[in-house]
Amino acid sequence: LFQRISTVPEGLITIEGGAVNRNALLALKGVLENSAVFASSSLPLPLLLEKENIHFQLTLRLKDPKQFFPQ
Repeated sequence: LFQRISTVPEGLITIEGGAVNRNALLALKGVLENSAVFASSSLPLPLLLEKENIHFQLTLRLKDPKQFFPQ
């Protein structure tokens, strides 16, 4: 469940939300990392230690920011 999505023209997107458990969070991270849109993602390490009801903030870097933020 996403609660907030924010972007900056430099190509970073931050997604905040909640995951039922660690496996669901890692699955989301994997899907986003394997997409054609994102180059990388980062998730604070302490979140990976939580098992259930995880409030997360996932930061993603766009492969081509100009596609979404034309100049």
